Amino acid sequence: MCGINGILNFQRVGPYVHQVQRMNKTLSHRGPDDEGIYSDSFVTLGHRRLSIIDTTTGGHQPMISATNRYVIVFNGEIYNYRNLKAKFRESYHFQTDSDTEVILAGYIRYGTDLFGMLKGIFALAIWDIDEKKLVLARDHLGVKPLYFAQKGQTFIFSSELRSLLSSSFITARLCNSGLAEYMRFQRVNAPHTMIDGVSFLKPGTYMIMTEFGKEEKRYFSTRELEFSPVVSNDIVLKNIRQLLTKSVEEQLVADVEVGAFLSGGIDSSVIVALMSQIDTKPVNTLSVTFGQQGFDESYFSSFVAKKFKTNHCAIELKPMDLLEALPNALGAMDHPTADGINTYFVSGKIKEKGIKVVLSGLGGDELFGGYPVFKAAHHMNQFMAYSRILPNVIWKKIFRAMYAVTGKNYLLKLSESFSGSDLIKSFLIASRQTYFDSQIKLLLPGIEVERNFLQETIAQLPSTDSNHLYSLVSSFELNSYLTDTLLRDTDQMSMAHSLEVRVPFLDHVLVKYVLSLPDDIKIGKYPKNLLIKSMSDLLPAEVYTRKKMGFGFPWELWMRNELWSFCNERINSFAARSFANEENIIGLWKRFHSGHPGISWSRIWQIVVLDEWLSKNKVIE
Repeated sequence: MCGINGILNFQRVGPYVHQVQRMNKTLSHRGPDDEGIYSDSFVTLGHRRLSIIDTTTGGHQPMISATNRYVIVFNGEIYNYRNLKAKFRESYHFQTDSDTEVILAGYIRYGTDLFGMLKGIFALAIWDIDEKKLVLARDHLGVKPLYFAQKGQTFIFSSELRSLLSSSFITARLCNSGLAEYMRFQRVNAPHTMIDGVSFLKPGTYMIMTEFGKEEKRYFSTRELEFSPVVSNDIVLKNIRQLLTKSVEEQLVADVEVGAFLSGGIDSSVIVALMSQIDTKPVNTLSVTFGQQGFDESYFSSFVAKKFKTNHCAIELKPMDLLEALPNALGAMDHPTADGINTYFVSGKIKEKGIKVVLSGLGGDELFGGYPVFKAAHHMNQFMAYSRILPNVIWKKIFRAMYAVTGKNYLLKLSESFSGSDLIKSFLIASRQTYFDSQIKLLLPGIEVERNFLQETIAQLPSTDSNHLYSLVSSFELNSYLTDTLLRDTDQMSMAHSLEVRVPFLDHVLVKYVLSLPDDIKIGKYPKNLLIKSMSDLLPAEVYTRKKMGFGFPWELWMRNELWSFCNERINSFAARSFANEENIIGLWKRFHSGHPGISWSRIWQIVVLDEWLSKNKVIE
């Protein structure tokens, strides 16, 4: 797990060693163990290394192939590198034990077809010295980030947005459409970003740069759903168990110790249970507690830890701990998001225990139907049969009128669901919005809000199929909230502590298989019915019968008390910006503080975070 940088110009105006040195320095937290630079007349590649596989100097990067034709910088881990190495050995003379060289050997033999063969998390760049060609690629589900930009004839890429800005080629100018998207969804959906001219390479995608232009192609996607007939429920459950077990086993590969996040919920408990079966040594687990009712999961995490005899560490986090460390946590935010602070604190605590790698239950909700939106979409699909009694415009007015009376946001979401031709897809987009366009216009009259990037994403998903509705929702969540919020947050906040987080639920073979299954086997008494049944002999009933809490801090309580001053300062700062309506933003903050039911803490917090990020990065409005 590392950080990569590069600058390319086909006009032979390089090398760009000093610029890449600055970029490398910006990424030092991602790779404290080693640093390297390759440079020729066309390209300069930089690398910061966190040593996980082959911790010797044999894993040093940038790495040049045995043929001296290809150079690679690589961020991530390839879990099946040993099997691939055995396959490539007959045509390549290996000089190291690293997974990086396996990528080089595979690329020499298979070209871009290699990327679909890799099982792992990765963002990489390969420079072909002979053909003067640069290839960038990102892993199947988008676990590892890769930003890029072009300024004139100069092409720049990096693992982090801040590193691009440090190159001096990119101006930190605010992208207004990115700002509108952030207000809608608390994130900016790929390939767009908050900075004008900077893009985010999509998951499962590779890009080829030559002097004749740029070509981008997807080698993997969860947007085109392929449904399979179910032979029997027992076989499906067996397949799920085998695929997930294999994924956990593969992701334990490392030359350093591997631990696990343990909240005591279904997903993290499943991962820990499988780890304890695979590894003979006790699993190192860590959880964070708050000592506040409704948020403290310490009983369940301790219960699971005892059952599987893990080396468990529970750390209580108090409001003052958060307040003291919050500036550092927000400073670690490479791209603004309302989530992620949780991961920053947990990652810091587990790194203090000397662990470099952890497995996470991330992706379980998206894949197996753990979010309320799955059940809500099912009800909405049933409602569609009756909704045709009245035109969509009438339903829209009815729900908006109910919202005006009650102030309940879910009624506004229902109203917005009747804006599009596909009710389910419109509902899914609305379900993830925190502000709607009419609200954004009141708060930020100085920006355009017409373009909704997420509509571009959902337009590529298949039409609603009542037999595979859960797969449609999964695909939507995988291609939006998971990719552009959870994975991005997890990467930037864990790597701030030089900690690698692996995600067994996002093994692309497992993901494809679960998406191919019909709803009738997924829907049951409990959310994530399919996962629970496949792990029934391992998973204690206490874990899946309890109320879902999710992994979060008691923000609302803290923002009205210990964090009030911190939030108030940034709300006032944001309200004074050129594109904002000061009166409306201050009014929103006051209504939240007075307990208005329609103003959730997250709607305020996303503004606090955004103002801090804009100020820290000196973004030009």
